[in-house]
Amino acid sequence: MKIGPFVDKKSRKLNVWVAASFTCAIALIAVQPVHAQRDSSDQSATMMDTSYNLKFMLGLAGEAEIEGEVDGLPGGASVDDDLEPTLGGGFEVDFPLHEYFLLGGMFSFHAWITDTGDDLDIDRNYLLDFSLVPKGRYPFKGSPFAIYLGLPIGFTLGFFDEENAEAAFPLLGSADVDVGFGMNLSVLVGAQVNLASSFGLMFEIGYTYRYCSYDGELTDLGLSGEAEIETEQLALNLGFYFM
Repeated sequence: MKIGPFVDKKSRKLNVWVAASFTCAIALIAVQPVHAQRDSSDQSATMMDTSYNLKFMLGLAGEAEIEGEVDGLPGGASVDDDLEPTLGGGFEVDFPLHEYFLLGGMFSFHAWITDTGDDLDIDRNYLLDFSLVPKGRYPFKGSPFAIYLGLPIGFTLGFFDEENAEAAFPLLGSADVDVGFGMNLSVLVGAQVNLASSFGLMFEIGYTYRYCSYDGELTDLGLSGEAEIETEQLALNLGFYFM
C-alpha cells in the first residue's frame, strides 16, 4: 500500500465514518426520552432501562502492520510485527430502542506495543476510541441472563511514542510525531447477567481492527513524512453495568 494513493482513500474512509457517526448520534439523542417512563419493577423492564457500562479491555495475539514514507524520497518502508497484549478500559452507555436492539456510545483507552518495541524496552503507544455501538440482544424470558452481538464502530485518536521511531530507525535521529487520526471496528459476542435490579456483570469476546495515520518530522534531518498503522487483535472484555 503506497502512501500517495492512500491519502485520498484515507479521506474517503474518514468521511464515511464521520457521516455515519453523526447520523447515529442524532438517532441516539432522538430516542433517549422514550425510556423515561419505563417501569423497572420487573426483569423485562430492567432490560429496557438505559445502562452504564465500565469495562476492562484486553487485546490478545494479533499483529501490527506499519507502513511509512518520507516526503521527497523514493519508495517507503513496511514492517509487520506481532503485538504484545493490549491493555485498556472503556465506558459505554446503552439506550434500548427495542427489546432486541440497543444503540450505545463508548469511549475507550488502549495502550499497545509490538514485540520488537517490548524487546527494546520502550514505552507503549496509546489510542483513544470514540465509538457508536449498535447491539442485537436476546434476553431470556424470566431469567436475569441475556446474550448479544455488538458492532462498535467509530474514529480513533493515536498517540505514537516517539521513542519507537527513534529506536527502530536510530540513524534517522530524533522524531516529532503528530497525533494520529483513524478508525476502529469490532465484532463482539457478549453475555450479561443481572445480579440486582440495577446492577450486573458482562463479558465479551470478539475481534478488533484499528487503523491510524500519523504525520511526523525527522527533526535532525529536517525531513517530514507519513505513516499508517493497522492492528488486529482478539478482544476480551470484562466489566459491570448499572442502571
